[in-house]
Amino acid sequence: MGQTRRVPCDSHADALTLLARIQRRRSQRGYSAVD
Repeated sequence: MGQTRRVPCDSHADALTLLARIQRRRSQRGYSAVD
């Protein structure tokens, strides 16, 4: 639980960005249906 406080808000945004990138890759390859 303490680790969550350490992490800045930016890290959360970065995680969302990474997820968006992965989703884009999947959609490009046609894996969007697989999840």
